[in-house]
Amino acid sequence: MTEYKIKLAPPDIDESVIDILSKRFATAASNPNASLQKLEDGFTKLMGSKHALLLISGTSAIHLALLAVGVEQGDEVICPSFTFAATINAISYINATPIIIDSEKKTWNMSPDLLQKAIVDRIEKGKKPKAMLVAHTYGMPCQLEDIMAICKRYKIPLIEDAAGSLGATYKGKMLGTFGDVGIISFNYNKIITTMGGGLLLTDNEDIRNKSYYLSTQAKSDKPFYHHEEVGYNYQMNGLSAELGLLQLDLLGERVKKKRSIHNLYFDSFNNLSGVRLLKEPENCFSSYWLSTIVLDNPKNTVALKNHLAASGVEARFLWNPMHRQPVFSEYPSYLNGVSDDLFKHGLALPSGTGLTKEEQQFVIKIIMDFLG
Repeated sequence: MTEYKIKLAPPDIDESVIDILSKRFATAASNPNASLQKLEDGFTKLMGSKHALLLISGTSAIHLALLAVGVEQGDEVICPSFTFAATINAISYINATPIIIDSEKKTWNMSPDLLQKAIVDRIEKGKKPKAMLVAHTYGMPCQLEDIMAICKRYKIPLIEDAAGSLGATYKGKMLGTFGDVGIISFNYNKIITTMGGGLLLTDNEDIRNKSYYLSTQAKSDKPFYHHEEVGYNYQMNGLSAELGLLQLDLLGERVKKKRSIHNLYFDSFNNLSGVRLLKEPENCFSSYWLSTIVLDNPKNTVALKNHLAASGVEARFLWNPMHRQPVFSEYPSYLNGVSDDLFKHGLALPSGTGLTKEEQQFVIKIIMDFLG
C-alpha cells in the first residue's frame, strides 16, 4: 500500500481534542444517551431540522430512512448513478430494486430530465417508484427545485443523501433538510468526523420514532424484552458523540477552509487548456467536501494520478458510476453518458481541512509541471 505524504482527506483531529475526549470517556461510557442527546440537539439547532437521530453510519441512516418512508421488498427506488455504492447498497438491504439515474453537467448530480423520463416509464410499466434518493455530489447541491417539484407531482417521498455535503446550502437552507428525510455521514474523511457515524434528519416525528425504534433492535415498550419486528444495532456510541460535540462549533471554519482549497485549485487551473472544473451554480453554496479536476484526455487522468502518487500525493478517480458496477449492472438505468465521462476524465485532489497552503502549492506545482 502506498504511503502518501499528502492524503486526500484525512481526519482533522488535533491532540487537544484527543486529550479532552480521554477525559470524557467515563461520562460517555456511563451515560451514552446524554452524549447522544447533546449532539442531536446541537444538530437540530444547526440544521434547522425538528428531529435528529445519531447512528453508526450514513449507510445505516439511508437504510432506516427507506424503511421509515415505507419501502418494502420488491419496491422500486430511484437513485443516482454518480455516487458511492452505499447509497444503492442500502436499497439492496431491503431487497428493493434500484432505478439508476444519470447526472446533468451543471452540478454532476441527478438529471431532472432523466428523472422525469424514468418515473413516467416506470409508471407505464406498472411500477411507480416508492421513494427517491438524491445525492449532493462532493458537497455540491443538486437541482433541488426541479427534483422536489417532480417528487411532489408524483407524490414520491424524497430522501436526501447529504453524506458529504454537511455545511452546504441551497438558497441559504442546509442540505439534508429539504426532503422527507436527510442523512449525513461522519466517516473519517468527512468535514466533521466521529470516525464512523451518521445522522438522520427529519421534520416528521413518525419517521424519527420509527427510525429510532428500528435502530435500537426494535424493542417494544414493555418491561421485558419483546420484539415484533426485525431491528438493527445502529445507534451511535457515546464516545463518538462526544467526538462530534468537540467539532460542532468548527463546522463553519472548516467549510470556509474547504472552499478556500477549492478556490486556489480553481484559480490555478481554470485557464489551462484541456482542464475543466466544477463551478457553483446560482443559489448553490457548496461545501466542496472534495475538490476535483477533469481532464479532456482520459489517458492524462490515469497518468496524472500515478504521477501524483510517485510524489507522495494521494488523488482518487471520481465515482465509478453505479450502472457500471457488476453487482448493480442488471438494474434498470436511464443514462446520458455524463457520469461515464466524469469517471473517465476526473480526479479528486487533496482537500482535507488540515491541508496547508504550502502542501497545496506543492500539489498544484506537480500538476502544472505534468500538464506542461
